[in-house]
Amino acid sequence: MVTVLVSICATLFSIPRFHRTLSNWISMIVEARLTIEAFGEPMASLEVAEAEPVVADTRIAPIFLHIRARKL
Repeated sequence: MVTVLVSICATLFSIPRFHRTLSNWISMIVEARLTIEAFGEPMASLEVAEAEPVVADTRIAPIFLHIRARKL
């Protein structure tokens, strides 16, 4: 795990970052004997990406992965 320090208005806080491949995540789910019910990679809409260029790259490579899984 890598911790990133962010400074906003002189307030410091840390954001944990976990670098795993998609195959690592799926393998962990399978090993835990879970069934995937939903899977999503949220991204900015075209309108939001045009209005806020900082999030435009999420249309190419989403920065979040949402997985809903249930125990078998």
